[in-house]
Amino acid sequence: MIAAQVTGVSGKSLRITDQNGSALSDVIATWPAEDDAATSSTTVAIVDQVDRQFVPHVKVIEQGQQVSFPNSDNIRHHVYSFSAAKTFEIKLYSGEPSDPVTFATPGIVVLGCNIHDQMIGYIYVNDGSEYSQSGKDGMLYIPEDVSSVTLWHPGLDLTQTRRKVVELNQDTDSVTLPLTVPQKPEPKTFGKRKFGG
Repeated sequence: MIAAQVTGVSGKSLRITDQNGSALSDVIATWPAEDDAATSSTTVAIVDQVDRQFVPHVKVIEQGQQVSFPNSDNIRHHVYSFSAAKTFEIKLYSGEPSDPVTFATPGIVVLGCNIHDQMIGYIYVNDGSEYSQSGKDGMLYIPEDVSSVTLWHPGLDLTQTRRKVVELNQDTDSVTLPLTVPQKPEPKTFGKRKFGG
């Protein structure tokens, strides 16, 4: 079984906003899966690099899944992460890197480029939980029988790994997440530590 993203309109619809009332995209909500079978995926996920940005900005994968990092820009990139869930680097390259990267440990992996400090992306390595990811409208879709969810967004704190548990009831139709850091990090937020530096 692979934990699927819930995208239908059945169940609860939650609108996620920041403290200013703006809709928040890329919020990940998780809750326990009904089936306790181990999750896995043999599909290689893709995190592309377009216009000096990671695309998508936040990618959810399953524990043990592989990710390929094609470079669709006409300049070279050097992808890396120092995150506890996965430390790796793909040195300067164009086009397709030789091998995908395996993410064996659940958690948040913050991606950077050793050349372009403004490039920051995130891989959410899921532990088999069911999940929903908000789009630009800030909407999440949760099954009716789920009474609490764990929410993550990179702006919740400076570590970019904090999660928040939110209790739900029949009347819950929105949740405010107070962000402590800007949605788009300032240049060099993540790129100060360099491979080989």
